[in-house]
Amino acid sequence: MASRPLPRLLASSPSPSLSSYTRTASHAQPLSLSLAISAVGPRDRHRSQFQRRIQLQRHQHRHYPSYSQVDPRLSRQLIRGVSAPIAQTLLVARSNKIRSPLSLSLSHSHRPGLFFSTATSPHLQTRRSTTMAVGTVLITGGTGYIGSFTTLALLDAGYDVVIVDSLYNSSKVAIDRIELLAGRRPDFYQVDITNEKALDEVFAKHPAIDSVIHFAALKAVGESSIIPLEYYRVNVGGSIALLQSMTRYNVTNIVFSSSATVYGDATRFPDMIPIPEHCPIGPTNTYGRTKSMIEDVITDYVNAQRTNLEKEGKPFQQWNGALLRYFNPCGAHPSGIMGEDPQGVPFNLLPLLGQVATGQREKLLVFGEDYPSRDGTAIRDYIHVVDLARGHLEALNYLRSKQPGVKAWNLGSGRGSTVFEIIKAFSNVVGRDLKYEVVARRPGDVLDLTANPKLANEELQWKTELTMEKACEDLWRWVSNNPQGYRQEPPAELLAAIKKA
Repeated sequence: MASRPLPRLLASSPSPSLSSYTRTASHAQPLSLSLAISAVGPRDRHRSQFQRRIQLQRHQHRHYPSYSQVDPRLSRQLIRGVSAPIAQTLLVARSNKIRSPLSLSLSHSHRPGLFFSTATSPHLQTRRSTTMAVGTVLITGGTGYIGSFTTLALLDAGYDVVIVDSLYNSSKVAIDRIELLAGRRPDFYQVDITNEKALDEVFAKHPAIDSVIHFAALKAVGESSIIPLEYYRVNVGGSIALLQSMTRYNVTNIVFSSSATVYGDATRFPDMIPIPEHCPIGPTNTYGRTKSMIEDVITDYVNAQRTNLEKEGKPFQQWNGALLRYFNPCGAHPSGIMGEDPQGVPFNLLPLLGQVATGQREKLLVFGEDYPSRDGTAIRDYIHVVDLARGHLEALNYLRSKQPGVKAWNLGSGRGSTVFEIIKAFSNVVGRDLKYEVVARRPGDVLDLTANPKLANEELQWKTELTMEKACEDLWRWVSNNPQGYRQEPPAELLAAIKKA
């Protein structure tokens, strides 16, 4: 039986462990909000206090309450604060770190079928540069899902960003959304990662590039078994072309977007769930094998460069690589303005559920319910894309400061969820049961891919802050406001509010 539909507005907020919520009545009188925030720019020891006060005119709603949120424990969390009330006013707290308790109110949109995130959440604002650029980074695949969020995180941290992307499975519109949120636009070149000459031209035009974050790849597990040579050509061949071009232009740091699929079925070993970085590598599909092979290529090449330079009596520590083995990215930007928009059929669970919820797909196919799990379906570790982008930023900073050579880190939550649990969580957010059908297992799928993120927690000082449930809320906000993804304009009220800010 379907549960009672939820209000269309789902407040964007920190996890329940960080926040307390007070339900209040909705009134027609004006509501005054004020923020007192300390701003600290990257590499800037000077702190300034500023206060912004805005008047938000609440409209009366008989059926939808508002929520007041007070979070007194945000002092160590970076924020991108977005408040988009129904009066089309958006408050952006352009700060680096909150130094004082933050109080605000969340309101429902009066327009049917439209809702905003009106919370100034610590996960909506990352550091904003008020000084010269920290560095210049090339991001391959930067208009894709994770690449675009990482671009946003780097821009807000003070980096300049240059994107190369073939747009094979992404949209250039993502750059417009990045600019809307960050206030800065990355440079963009439509380049195939296998085109070494085109890569050289980009490096030549941007001599300040000193690091690369490498996302560009084909990424569908099922498809990889159908066209394996294309996966090896693009993923492995493109990575080799990139490394060769980097060498010619003396770009020596690379953060690689690897995958938990390199582990394969970790349950074949005792005490390897959750999966640590020292778990033996053993991918079970072509996609995972390309990722594992690229890890080997980067490791061998960086080590060779360091060894050869050391033998020649030259500095060698500048060559470094980060291998980020992340698990199942999900969610969207809490503002509802940016999210995952695959050009073809989605291959991941939550985007498919989003299509079912918006009526673009009749039902979800569940591949197998005969696994030895708590409900018979496969277990995966879901990580919010905002947390994942922050992980790339921390890995890059680690390479630049520690110069460790090559290091591998798991980026995950350490919490495994079954397919049925994800369906239930997203259905609860949507407010109705979503239709699904159980079919046979897919070749190469494994029982459990849950991360042990302890190494990243300790060395990168990084851990997930957003839950799987929060990812479901943000995804629903994204697909509700943008059912056609980047192929449509966002709601006029939301766009106007963000532009005004």
